[in-house]
Amino acid sequence: MKRFTAIIFSLVFATGFSQKPTMIFTSDIDNFWTAYDSIQKTNDYSGKLDLIKRLYTDKATKGLKDFMNGRKV
Repeated sequence: MKRFTAIIFSLVFATGFSQKPTMIFTSDIDNFWTAYDSIQKTNDYSGKLDLIKRLYTDKATKGLKDFMNGRKV
C-alpha cells in the first residue's frame, strides 16, 4: 500500500510542476463590445472604422493581434 501511495504522490507532484500556467485575457471581449456599442451611435462609415480601430484593434492583446495576422485581417 505504501508503494502505491508513493507512486500516486510522485505522479501528482510531477504533473503539478510540469505544466506552465495558462493566462487568459478577456479584455478583447470588453473592448469589442465597447466598440460595437459606439458604432451603433453613428451612421458615418469612416467614423465607424475609426471607432473600431481606436476602441478595439489598437487596444488588442498580443493573442488577438496574432489571430488577426494569421487571418490577414
